[in-house]
Amino acid sequence: MDGFSYQLETREQFWDELLEIVSGSFQSLGSVERAIVAFLKFVADYMDEFVLRDCDLVRCCSSLIQSTWFMANRDFASRKLARILLQNKLVISAKMRLLASAVLLLESRRHSEVVDILHEEKVCINLIDTVWYDDTCTKRFRRIILELLYELCRFRKLSKDQLKAIEPEFIEFLLWSVENHGDDNTGESYYEIEESEYNQPDSILEYDLAHIKIILALNEQYMIHCFSELDVIQSNPELNFDEINIKNMVCEVIAQHVRDLKTFSEDIVLLINRRGDPFLQQMILKLLYTLFTHAATFELFYTNDLRVMVDVFIRELYDLTEDEEKLKNMYLRVLYPLLLNTQLSHEPYKQAEIIAVLESVKGAKGGHFFIPISKVTQFLASRCLTVPWLEYLPSESLKTIQGEMLDDDIAMIYPISSLLGVCSIAPSSPVSEEDCNHLSIAKYDENRDDIELREPTLKPRRPPPKPLPRGSRRRMNDKITRSFKSSIL
Repeated sequence: MDGFSYQLETREQFWDELLEIVSGSFQSLGSVERAIVAFLKFVADYMDEFVLRDCDLVRCCSSLIQSTWFMANRDFASRKLARILLQNKLVISAKMRLLASAVLLLESRRHSEVVDILHEEKVCINLIDTVWYDDTCTKRFRRIILELLYELCRFRKLSKDQLKAIEPEFIEFLLWSVENHGDDNTGESYYEIEESEYNQPDSILEYDLAHIKIILALNEQYMIHCFSELDVIQSNPELNFDEINIKNMVCEVIAQHVRDLKTFSEDIVLLINRRGDPFLQQMILKLLYTLFTHAATFELFYTNDLRVMVDVFIRELYDLTEDEEKLKNMYLRVLYPLLLNTQLSHEPYKQAEIIAVLESVKGAKGGHFFIPISKVTQFLASRCLTVPWLEYLPSESLKTIQGEMLDDDIAMIYPISSLLGVCSIAPSSPVSEEDCNHLSIAKYDENRDDIELREPTLKPRRPPPKPLPRGSRRRMNDKITRSFKSSIL
């Protein structure tokens, strides 16, 4: 247990000593706690020598969480690691907190009860504090913290008070980080990042993606609360929607800087063109719907980017099977405001191709379907065909289609017709672990001693846009030691 007190010279010595630490037999909770601290101190001491790559970090963390004593005391160990994150940075080093975060990230992806523990310990508050205010937080540490925060946001509903407490400056900070790749003043170079499985030149830095995922998750949270408020209004019609409504701060902040978010908008287009994590795809579609149904954000994307989206939507609507009806309907819900409200209404694109795919989806003109098409899908496709510049279906015809549908079918599309259309996309349910097990840090193969990482091929970026207003971020130095009195997340 005291092996970390002497100097190691080779990788083999490091891994042997690490194995000795995690291979012990610890019966009492006190001994388990001491073993965790010993592990963190040992790896932190040699991190700059032997744990420079993500695969090495995952190997270290896996050796801990796969140990017999850790698995036997998972709840206690996870709670101990969470409380280490909550300790003052002057007491616990940044490297130890990085390791604790990485362990909790891997555990939260494998065991949902770990997510519950982190929420009980109110770790989200500390995570935002670390990412936003801690100038000593390295890019590697910040990326892992963001990934952990994403796990905590995407599978658990945040409280109304938590969402209300989220400051718009934090969302501004996330967007600014994407535009400037973190605005790192330390001159620290990027750590090796696992290349995207798509192996395309337009790949996105994982550091940028970590910030984007938080933005997507927060937008999802606002939509969930919008649905909750609709349920309240349905049961209490006397309530005023404006009084209980929570403003979508993601949309509000993007609207304020719609002309400056070039890199962010480009990355969203790249992500929607990918075929990967279905949960992430659904969240991107919901963000697009939010943006295309609010006038202040209609012109976030360039016309060429909108055309790329149309190509993607056509491809997906053709390729999605009958078993993927939910996702197909989401594409149709987003396609309608995309065609109606954006620059495409003034510069039509692929009119014939759009009509053809919509006819195919709704079962018109020679479609051969062995499985009946749902009335909801037919309605959504027909609604898209009413877009004026398609010159296909008069809007009056939509009323006829709508009249043929059952009331329950309409309710699935419009929970309350008088409210914002953003509510017509239901929050996505968590998918299986296999579908969502996209680790931003490399996965460790226990049968190999090493994992080679390839550096991503990046497209040259456009010149950086005009910086967002940063006056609020200048308050950072005064807030580094601030203790949040209200729960932010």
